[in-house]
Amino acid sequence: MKLKVVSIACVLLLSNAVFAQQDSHIEAAKRLLEVSRSSETVDQVYAQLEPIMQSVGNELGITDDERELFDEFIAEYSEIMRTEFSWARLEPYMIEVYTDVYTEEEINEITAFYESPTGQKFLDKMPQLVMASMQLSQKMMQEMMPKLQDAQNRLQAKLSERRSQPGS
Repeated sequence: MKLKVVSIACVLLLSNAVFAQQDSHIEAAKRLLEVSRSSETVDQVYAQLEPIMQSVGNELGITDDERELFDEFIAEYSEIMRTEFSWARLEPYMIEVYTDVYTEEEINEITAFYESPTGQKFLDKMPQLVMASMQLSQKMMQEMMPKLQDAQNRLQAKLSERRSQPGS
């Protein structure tokens, strides 16, 4: 009987230690996300999204008569993005991802980097980096779209030909 009580006590103590360790890992991840300005980064991405959407409208040839409809679409699209991908919704998932990918020690080391002068410069320039990356990606996609469209058209033609053959 005493052995059973001691065993149960050990299990409870160990589980409390594990939960305490998990809590500190989670707190470390929260601190990293705070220090790395993750919520601000999300807001900055949304701020940059609207001009990109406007350029899409230009590429689509939106006329003055269509501008009001397109602007309503952009407002609705932006609102959905801000709601569905709000920091309040993303944060728990990001904490889980960080704690799954990094040990608590690694998180603390990354946090220390972001708290350093170099880390702060990195964070200060992050919006420029994100914007330049988005612009580059958009340019590359524009250059790639004709090739993708050609490949899709060839597939469509081959599928049509095969489907029109008897026995298909």
